[in-house]
Amino acid sequence: MPTCPICSLPLENVRHREGLFYRCARCDGRAAPIPHVRRIAGDRFAARLLRLLRLARAPGKLNCAFCAKPMVPVTAGEPAISAHGCLACNVVWLDGPTFETLAGGVVETTNSLASQAT
Repeated sequence: MPTCPICSLPLENVRHREGLFYRCARCDGRAAPIPHVRRIAGDRFAARLLRLLRLARAPGKLNCAFCAKPMVPVTAGEPAISAHGCLACNVVWLDGPTFETLAGGVVETTNSLASQAT
């Protein structure tokens, strides 16, 4: 079971219409797979975030919720976010308000338009 990189508590599974993510009940942090980020924030943003993760070299202070290896910190604009990511697990760690900012973001793909319409 994944654990929070901040609180070291087990993360709870949360399902919503865009898929599954993992939430810490104490600090409200969220672990989201890159495909989930793509569904909530769009293809362009997810591709840019993935590119930033691949280019990042310096490991951060947080360990991955799944494999416990150091994640790399990344900062992206439009929307402006700060996150940590693990390429091995294909997951990003976001604080609660940042995750909610992504969830309220712009629809960029026609695939997600149908799910937004229902």
